[in-house]
Amino acid sequence: MVSAFFLILFLIIFLKVTLKSLVNLVDLNTLIMLLISAVLLVFLMQLSDIFIIYLGIVALSLCLYPLISLNKKSYSNAEAVTKYFFLGAVASGVMLYGITLIYRETSSLNYKDLRNFDFINYFNSDASNFVFITGFIFIIFGFFFKLSLTPLQN
Repeated sequence: MVSAFFLILFLIIFLKVTLKSLVNLVDLNTLIMLLISAVLLVFLMQLSDIFIIYLGIVALSLCLYPLISLNKKSYSNAEAVTKYFFLGAVASGVMLYGITLIYRETSSLNYKDLRNFDFINYFNSDASNFVFITGFIFIIFGFFFKLSLTPLQN
């Protein structure tokens, strides 16, 4: 974990020094946001609870909002930040609802508990099957929204 953090830190500083003319990263606040984003990404790799991963993704997106608007003179950057913020809020709500549906059916959000859950006997009833699958689809849909992988964004 520590080596991954130092690798990400080295890459950020290397990009800051070498690509200063290509990207406007001369602000200290921008470097701080990049470092916080790198630390959050390293911590996200170590988490084992779905809700804590959700909180990490929300914190990471809060760090990425100011990084979108590096060129503050452009109208399209302000529009992009506004769209990203509102779509991120919708995606967070969808992910949180999916997490609550999975918790309702399994009474756990830990990966180890979900891995040891008896899904064979669980999927015998149709109503429970629908709720669990819907929760899983909501989590995937919200996560794809956060990654901008959905076809609804352009």
